[in-house]
Order: sequence, then C-alpha cells, then structure tokens
Amino acid sequence: MKTFGQWVIERGHRTLAFFLLALMASVYATSSWADELPRKTQLGVGIAPLNADERRAAKLEGVHPSALKITAVSPIFTAAKAGIKSGDILLTINGESLRPSGEMQFWVSQQKPGAKVTFQLLRDGNPLTLESTWLERLREPDNAQYKVRYESVTSRGARMRTIVTIPAGMKAGERAPALLFIPGVSLGTQDIALSNPDAYSQIVMSFATRGYVTMRVEKPGLGDSEDGPAVKSDFLSEADIYTQGLKALAARADVDPKQIVVFGHSMGGLWAPLAVEQTPVKAVIVGGTVFRSWYEYVIENTRRQSALAGEALDELDSEMRKVAFIQQRYLNERMMPEQIVALDPLLKPLIEADFTPAGTHMGRSHTFWHQVAAENLPARWKKVDAKTLVFWGASEFVASEVDHTLLTHYLNALRPNSATYLKLPNSDHGFNDVDSPKASQEMWGKPGSKFNPNVLDAVHDWLKRIG
Repeated sequence: MKTFGQWVIERGHRTLAFFLLALMASVYATSSWADELPRKTQLGVGIAPLNADERRAAKLEGVHPSALKITAVSPIFTAAKAGIKSGDILLTINGESLRPSGEMQFWVSQQKPGAKVTFQLLRDGNPLTLESTWLERLREPDNAQYKVRYESVTSRGARMRTIVTIPAGMKAGERAPALLFIPGVSLGTQDIALSNPDAYSQIVMSFATRGYVTMRVEKPGLGDSEDGPAVKSDFLSEADIYTQGLKALAARADVDPKQIVVFGHSMGGLWAPLAVEQTPVKAVIVGGTVFRSWYEYVIENTRRQSALAGEALDELDSEMRKVAFIQQRYLNERMMPEQIVALDPLLKPLIEADFTPAGTHMGRSHTFWHQVAAENLPARWKKVDAKTLVFWGASEFVASEVDHTLLTHYLNALRPNSATYLKLPNSDHGFNDVDSPKASQEMWGKPGSKFNPNVLDAVHDWLKRIG
C-alpha cells in the first residue's frame, strides 16, 4: 500500500529537482535595482535519488547513503561553473554529506557568494573532485509587458522575499488591479522566471500580462527569505507570510485596494482565507484544496489513491483501519510516530514509510500538520466577504470534488451568489493535461507532463463576469 504521504513526497522530489535548476539562462540578468534583502546562492542542478541498481553499479552499497544523481545542469550557476555534468553522482559538498531533500535548498542558500566550494562526485564510475566558488541567484529582467522588483515583507521578525511584477508603462499616480499568488505545500522556490513552462509561472504570467501587479512570497528559508529551514516551518507561520504579503500589496501606491485577487492552490486554498481575514479583497480563487477537516481528507484520499493504484479492496479495507488508527492519534491527538508505534508495534512498517525522514510527515514538520488538523476551515471561510471561484480538475487524484462543492454551497448559503463552482476537464492537481485520475496518478512525478491552459481561460472569464 502506498500511503497518501508517499504520493506527496514523490511529488516533492520532482519539485525539488525542478526548482534547484534554472531552466533558461536567457530569462535572467543582473540588475541594479536596490534591495535591502540580499540575494543568496544557487546550485543550479536537477537531482534525483539513486535506485538500488544505480547504487550497486556505482559501488555505493553501504557508503554515501545521501548520494544524489545529477539529472540536469543549468549553464549559468555554481554547478556548471565547477564543471558538474548531467549523469554525475554527487557524493559530498565541502566534504559534508548531502542534506535531506527538505533541507538541501536551505543549506545551499546559506552559503556565501564568492566563497570556495568543493564537490566530490563520481563520473562514469570514477571519483572526481571539482572546485569553484558559489554564484548568487540572478534576477528576472524587466520586459515590454512588466517590470520585476525584488522586495520583502517582515513576518514574525524575519524578512521574506517578495517578487513583484508591475505593468510596464504605468504612470505616477495610476493604480492597477493586483494578484497575490499562494502556492501549495511543496517546498519549491517562487523565484522562477514567469517565462518558464511550469503551471505556477503560467498562472501568474496570465495576470502580469493583463495589467495586474502580481506578488509571490517565498516560504521561510527558501530563496532569499530568512528563517528556515523551510521543512521546520509550521502552518500558521507560513500563513503569516501571506497575510503580511497581502497587507503590503494592498498598501502599494500602484495598487487599487478594491481590485485585489487572491489565488490559492492546494494548501494555498487553506492559507487564502487566513490572509483575507485581515485584508479584504475583491475576489478569492481556490482550487485543488480542502474544506473538510484534514483528518477526513487524509482518510478519504488514502483510500481513493490506493484503489486507483489497483490495491484489492478486501486488502485495502484492512489497511485503512490501520491508517485511520494512525491518523486519529497523529492528527487529532497530536501523538508522535514513536508513541503510536508503542501503542501497536505492528504499525511500525506503515509509520516508517509515511514519517520519513525523522521529524517530518509528507515533507513538513509535525507541528505543521498538527496545526492544519486543528483548523476549522468553515469558521475561517465564514469571515471571507469576497466573490469566490472554487475550481476542481476532473482528473484530480489528490483533491476531492466534495470539498469544492461543499465550500461553494457553504459560501452561497452565507452570502447568496457569492461563490461559483467550476470543474476543469482534462486537468489534474498539477494543471496537467490528462484525461483521468488514474492517468494522472500513473504519470505523477514523471517527466513529460503538459500544462492545460484551460484554467487561465476559466479564471479570467470569471473575473470579467464579476466586473
């Protein structure tokens, strides 16, 4: 049985590999724009864990357990300058073992630009040592449609990077509509050029090229943001960075505070109502998200995903009793994994599969999930007085349609005609163009996905309708 947490973790590996890699050198440039929050370093590689066969072939059985395979190298960052190539196996950096995936980006970001760095690796089975210096992250340049500004907001005493686009040609005193984009739970940087093909960039780009001021906020410890590592941050701390980001967006001289849109995807749909509690907005857009309690969501999703994967229903029924026992103690009673194992040692294999590495669950801290489980989401949404678009992809295997229809009915019961529900055909949790939940699950975490732009047409058509 593959648990819900394992699906999320596999997606996280893919996200990490993508976000450590700057895809196109041509979309970044140096900038003289003043910024009080300094740029940090960037490695510039795609990475993947070694499977058992690769580890045997490299003669790494019993040694260098944290070794990673280099899957791609950007031509403009630290790794390329050092001479690292795709296919190399990275063993150590500066003589130290590699960090777990949730801490890797944070560790890289703490290095000093210009400082010496040494890589120990294997190339075609042969040991190799390469030396270079750390290069800092580059900036997306202005273009004919929008300007890019690297700014920051302070959240709980730490500065968080904000990446703001401003419509080109705006004159002094003019105000534009604005977008705050809130991503999902994965620990990937938002410091990605909007010209890149990933779904989040395409969504934000669709607003930036339609005359909106847009803002993205980096999670704690990611990109240039202070605090971290991100894997140790909690749900409410992260909620505050979006709350502060929205306040800063509404206070901008170039933003019309009556024309602000908040877009929250996945876990971002849980953070969105928290941010809007303190700063009223015109519209909220959420999708691929949750409205019922997190405990209910995890139980239902685990069953659905396991059935999609082909697990026999009689075996699944027995496994779900174990999952329910674990999640009740973990989420609702806030017990630690080792405490649950002490109650029933036979649950150890399931718990070891779902709570790895130590101190985490689905790539985030135990405090994070305990806080999510404690959220009364209907009570949060009750305070949101804004037009709301709730969308769900018909090929979703990560989120349930029930949560989206329940949220829509709830908002309309509170404020008639305030919410609209929309089902997106051939769209999954990652906005990929696939024709079924099973097809989405089978390609999850694999290369070759294609973005379905129907979400862009749907969102902007709805915004036109509400005026």
